[in-house]
Amino acid sequence: QMKFSFEQNVKGTENYYINPSLLIRAIQNILTNALEYADKQNPKIKIRVEQEGKELKIGIWNNGSEFPEEVLNNFGKLFYRMDKARSVKEQHYGIGLSFVCRVAKLHKGRVELRNRDDGAEVLITVNCIKS
Repeated sequence: QMKFSFEQNVKGTENYYINPSLLIRAIQNILTNALEYADKQNPKIKIRVEQEGKELKIGIWNNGSEFPEEVLNNFGKLFYRMDKARSVKEQHYGIGLSFVCRVAKLHKGRVELRNRDDGAEVLITVNCIKS
């Protein structure tokens, strides 16, 4: 059993130009990691989507261990991985968050990793171009 919550705060009816295939794949990468790293005894995932001006922010939080300082400083580098940071059975190749960063950059945005609420959150922000 997993506790899952979704929050959204998107105002207006603006149309945006985004690459849906890339953005969905980036969100899928983040969500897959959140599911894998969530607390095993009482897993919780929170997804929030909000709009601030031209920015669309998508945050995915899990109640697993927090990100170590080394990960916070190196997460966007291609092939960077720190498997010892969070115990995982499957091997990762350090491509997922690098891909997410590239997708955000293509959308004039950014990626942030945060430790909050006794867990870890990945926030992808895309600065969408209004149609």
